[in-house]
Amino acid sequence: MRKLDFRINEDEILFIEAENGTVGVIQSGRPRTLFMNTPEDEVALFLEPHDLIVISAFMSGEGARRGIMALAYLLLEMENPLVVLPEDHPGSGRLRMVVSAADTINLDCSITPGTHPDHHLLCSCPELTGVEIRGEDGTIHLKNLPETVRVHSMRLRWP
Repeated sequence: MRKLDFRINEDEILFIEAENGTVGVIQSGRPRTLFMNTPEDEVALFLEPHDLIVISAFMSGEGARRGIMALAYLLLEMENPLVVLPEDHPGSGRLRMVVSAADTINLDCSITPGTHPDHHLLCSCPELTGVEIRGEDGTIHLKNLPETVRVHSMRLRWP
């Protein structure tokens, strides 16, 4: 397992790519509010500039990267809210991407996609389970990173 640190600009995204899943990491870059809708309520997530927005896709390749960037656009530019489904909701099995936002996010494949409102946990592919992603002072810290995954950054390009 590796530990890596990255600095990316506000207009960049860090990709963590495994064989069966891709994670995109964006720094909030500024104070912002994301809204999360649960079946019972709406919760405001107040993000600081060092906080991270992490999008996990259950596939890999160019399609996964484009999907992650499209969802990032919806969140950052369109201010689209996040949605949390009830645990037994039939739609959770069709989700291809899920999102979390916090200063530290732990990836876990045992979570039902789209049903976990805790901001520090995010569903991922099994290969990325146990990876910790932490934002601090403009640096993204990756911990417990398998040797087999590829990590790279690129400019955010809106479709």
